[in-house]
Amino acid sequence: MTVTAPQLRSAAALTAAVQGLACRVDTAEGRCVIAGAATDAQMCALAFRQFVIKGDWSDVGAPTCLAIDGVDPTTGFAAKPGERYLVSPLSPQATIAALREAGCVAPPFQAMVRGDDELAVSVVRLSRVGVDSPALEDPELDELSLEVFSTCLIAHLTGTTDVPTHHP
Repeated sequence: MTVTAPQLRSAAALTAAVQGLACRVDTAEGRCVIAGAATDAQMCALAFRQFVIKGDWSDVGAPTCLAIDGVDPTTGFAAKPGERYLVSPLSPQATIAALREAGCVAPPFQAMVRGDDELAVSVVRLSRVGVDSPALEDPELDELSLEVFSTCLIAHLTGTTDVPTHHP
Protein backbone atom coordinates (compact mmCIF):
# COMPACT_ATOMS: atom_id res chain seq x y z
CA MET A 1 0.00 0.00 0.00
CA THR A 2 1.28 3.46 -0.83
CA VAL A 3 0.89 6.51 1.34
CA THR A 4 -0.32 9.45 -0.74
CA ALA A 5 1.15 12.94 -0.78
CA PRO A 6 -2.03 14.44 0.75
CA GLN A 7 -1.83 11.90 3.60
CA LEU A 8 1.80 12.83 4.25
CA ARG A 9 1.01 16.57 4.15
CA SER A 10 -1.86 16.09 6.59
CA ALA A 11 0.31 14.01 8.93
CA ALA A 12 3.11 16.59 8.82
CA ALA A 13 0.70 19.46 9.48
CA LEU A 14 -0.97 17.72 12.43
CA THR A 15 2.30 16.55 13.94
CA ALA A 16 3.75 20.06 13.70
CA ALA A 17 0.62 21.79 15.04
CA VAL A 18 -0.42 19.49 17.89
CA GLN A 19 1.92 19.06 20.82
CA GLY A 20 2.60 15.47 21.86
CA LEU A 21 1.95 13.67 18.56
CA ALA A 22 4.39 11.23 17.01
CA CYS A 23 4.31 10.18 13.36
CA ARG A 24 5.61 6.84 12.09
CA VAL A 25 6.11 6.14 8.39
CA ASP A 26 7.15 2.68 7.19
CA THR A 27 8.88 2.56 3.83
CA ALA A 28 9.26 0.11 0.98
CA GLU A 29 12.93 -0.31 1.96
CA GLY A 30 11.88 -1.67 5.37
CA ARG A 31 12.80 1.47 7.27
CA CYS A 32 10.67 3.46 9.69
CA VAL A 33 10.81 7.24 9.85
CA ILE A 34 9.74 8.42 13.31
CA ALA A 35 9.10 12.08 14.03
CA GLY A 36 7.59 14.18 16.77
CA ALA A 37 7.10 13.41 20.44
CA ALA A 38 8.23 9.76 20.42
CA THR A 39 11.20 8.82 22.58
CA ASP A 40 12.67 6.99 19.57
CA ALA A 41 12.05 9.87 17.13
CA GLN A 42 14.73 10.57 14.55
CA MET A 43 13.53 14.12 13.99
CA CYS A 44 11.28 16.72 15.60
CA ALA A 45 7.86 17.51 14.19
CA LEU A 46 9.08 20.65 12.41
CA ALA A 47 11.95 18.77 10.76
CA PHE A 48 9.45 16.14 9.59
CA ARG A 49 7.28 18.91 8.15
CA GLN A 50 10.27 20.21 6.18
CA PHE A 51 11.12 16.65 5.09
CA VAL A 52 7.59 16.20 3.72
CA ILE A 53 7.68 19.60 1.99
CA LYS A 54 10.97 18.65 0.34
CA GLY A 55 9.39 15.35 -0.74
CA ASP A 56 12.62 13.43 -1.29
CA TRP A 57 12.10 9.93 0.07
CA SER A 58 14.84 8.38 -2.08
CA ASP A 59 17.21 7.83 0.89
CA VAL A 60 14.64 5.90 2.94
CA GLY A 61 12.27 4.44 0.34
CA ALA A 62 8.71 5.17 -0.69
CA PRO A 63 6.23 5.52 2.20
CA THR A 64 4.01 2.44 2.53
CA CYS A 65 2.32 2.81 5.92
CA LEU A 66 1.50 5.84 8.06
CA ALA A 67 0.45 6.02 11.70
CA ILE A 68 0.25 8.94 14.09
CA ASP A 69 0.32 8.20 17.81
CA GLY A 70 -2.48 10.21 19.40
CA VAL A 71 -4.66 10.32 16.27
CA ASP A 72 -7.76 8.19 15.81
CA PRO A 73 -7.00 6.05 12.73
CA THR A 74 -10.66 5.89 11.71
CA THR A 75 -11.23 9.67 11.67
CA GLY A 76 -7.76 11.17 11.41
CA PHE A 77 -8.54 13.50 14.31
CA ALA A 78 -6.18 14.22 17.18
CA ALA A 79 -7.98 14.32 20.53
CA LYS A 80 -7.01 16.27 23.64
CA PRO A 81 -9.30 16.93 26.61
CA GLY A 82 -11.89 19.41 25.34
CA GLU A 83 -10.16 19.73 21.95
CA ARG A 84 -10.08 18.04 18.57
CA TYR A 85 -7.66 18.77 15.75
CA LEU A 86 -8.26 17.95 12.11
CA VAL A 87 -6.82 18.84 8.73
CA SER A 88 -8.77 20.81 6.15
CA PRO A 89 -7.67 20.60 2.51
CA LEU A 90 -8.63 24.28 2.17
CA SER A 91 -6.73 27.48 2.81
CA PRO A 92 -7.48 29.09 6.18
CA GLN A 93 -9.66 31.74 4.53
CA ALA A 94 -11.67 29.14 2.60
CA THR A 95 -11.95 26.94 5.71
CA ILE A 96 -13.31 29.83 7.77
CA ALA A 97 -15.72 30.81 4.99
CA ALA A 98 -17.02 27.24 4.67
CA LEU A 99 -17.54 26.93 8.44
CA ARG A 100 -19.31 30.28 8.62
CA GLU A 101 -21.55 29.41 5.69
CA ALA A 102 -22.45 26.04 7.22
CA GLY A 103 -23.00 27.57 10.64
CA CYS A 104 -21.92 24.35 12.33
CA VAL A 105 -19.64 25.85 15.01
CA ALA A 106 -21.58 27.66 17.70
CA PRO A 107 -21.24 28.09 21.48
CA PRO A 108 -20.21 26.27 23.57
CA PHE A 109 -17.74 25.37 20.81
CA GLN A 110 -15.20 27.43 18.94
CA ALA A 111 -12.95 26.81 15.96
CA MET A 112 -9.47 28.17 15.36
CA VAL A 113 -7.80 27.70 11.99
CA ARG A 114 -4.06 27.66 11.32
CA GLY A 115 -2.95 27.66 7.71
CA ASP A 116 0.15 26.00 6.35
CA ASP A 117 0.80 27.44 2.90
CA GLU A 118 3.78 25.19 2.18
CA LEU A 119 1.79 22.02 2.89
CA ALA A 120 -1.35 23.52 1.25
CA VAL A 121 -3.62 22.56 4.17
CA SER A 122 -5.07 24.10 7.31
CA VAL A 123 -5.27 22.62 10.79
CA VAL A 124 -8.56 23.23 12.58
CA ARG A 125 -8.68 23.22 16.39
CA LEU A 126 -12.16 22.69 17.77
CA SER A 127 -12.68 23.23 21.46
CA ARG A 128 -15.39 23.34 24.07
CA VAL A 129 -15.20 26.66 25.90
CA GLY A 130 -16.27 27.52 29.42
CA VAL A 131 -15.45 24.14 30.94
CA ASP A 132 -13.08 24.08 33.91
CA SER A 133 -11.85 20.52 33.44
CA PRO A 134 -12.73 19.22 29.97
CA ALA A 135 -12.94 15.48 29.40
CA LEU A 136 -11.14 13.51 26.69
CA GLU A 137 -14.36 11.65 25.93
CA ASP A 138 -16.76 14.17 24.41
CA PRO A 139 -19.30 12.71 21.94
CA GLU A 140 -20.69 16.16 21.05
CA LEU A 141 -17.21 17.42 20.19
CA ASP A 142 -16.55 14.25 18.18
CA GLU A 143 -19.79 14.76 16.25
CA LEU A 144 -18.93 18.41 15.60
CA SER A 145 -15.47 17.37 14.37
CA LEU A 146 -17.04 15.05 11.81
CA GLU A 147 -19.41 17.79 10.70
CA VAL A 148 -16.58 20.33 10.36
CA PHE A 149 -14.39 17.88 8.45
CA SER A 150 -17.28 16.99 6.13
CA THR A 151 -18.01 20.68 5.55
CA CYS A 152 -14.38 21.34 4.61
CA LEU A 153 -14.17 18.29 2.37
CA ILE A 154 -17.38 19.15 0.54
CA ALA A 155 -16.21 22.74 0.04
CA HIS A 156 -12.91 21.42 -1.31
CA LEU A 157 -14.59 18.97 -3.68
CA THR A 158 -17.12 21.48 -4.98
CA GLY A 159 -14.37 24.06 -5.42
CA THR A 160 -12.09 21.75 -7.38
CA THR A 161 -14.58 19.71 -9.41
CA ASP A 162 -16.18 20.88 -12.60
CA VAL A 163 -19.84 20.01 -12.36
CA PRO A 164 -21.44 19.79 -15.78
CA THR A 165 -24.59 21.80 -16.20
CA HIS A 166 -27.41 19.82 -17.77
CA HIS A 167 -29.86 21.73 -19.87
CA PRO A 168 -33.20 20.19 -20.85
